[in-house]
Amino acid sequence: SIQPVREQPQGPQITATVGLYLMLATFASLILLVQHISTMLQAPNIAAAAGAKLVDVILSDIPDEIRSDIGQGQSDRAALAVTEGYLVRILDTGYIQSIDPDYILTLVREKDLTIQIMQRPGDYVWRDAGVAVVWPAAQVDERLDKTIRRAFRIGNQRTPTQDVECAVNQLVEMAVRAMSPAINDPFTAMT
Repeated sequence: SIQPVREQPQGPQITATVGLYLMLATFASLILLVQHISTMLQAPNIAAAAGAKLVDVILSDIPDEIRSDIGQGQSDRAALAVTEGYLVRILDTGYIQSIDPDYILTLVREKDLTIQIMQRPGDYVWRDAGVAVVWPAAQVDERLDKTIRRAFRIGNQRTPTQDVECAVNQLVEMAVRAMSPAINDPFTAMT
């Protein structure tokens, strides 16, 4: 309740100010909710969530001894390249959306390393997949491993930023839709 002005002269001003801040916080949370919902309802995000649940269901029926060996089959190519190097493994599942070359080159210069990038933007990688090999392996600790992983941006969908094949696929898809009599709409053709 708001006290009478003669008892607390700043009461109405403080109450109105707090009310204004609460309204702004509510409005900001509403905007974030709408953005989150629109992002989560996109087809790639729904497919990624369904895929993650499917993998969880499949792995729940597999004994622990076999589950630990599942990732080993993916790294045959990595095992050949890692004879003397340190294999950097990614911690997420998804498409490599971009790799920061300036970040990698700075690490190479500062730490006197040799880094071979094994995956490229647009490749789909599983958790624990090898994405880079670092020489000499003795210089790589947990902190440097984490730093190198930061150069890889992983997401649920491909992006045309560094993935030329994605941009070409988007152009082909738009052209096919624009020419199709079933989905012939002017907005697709303009895009």
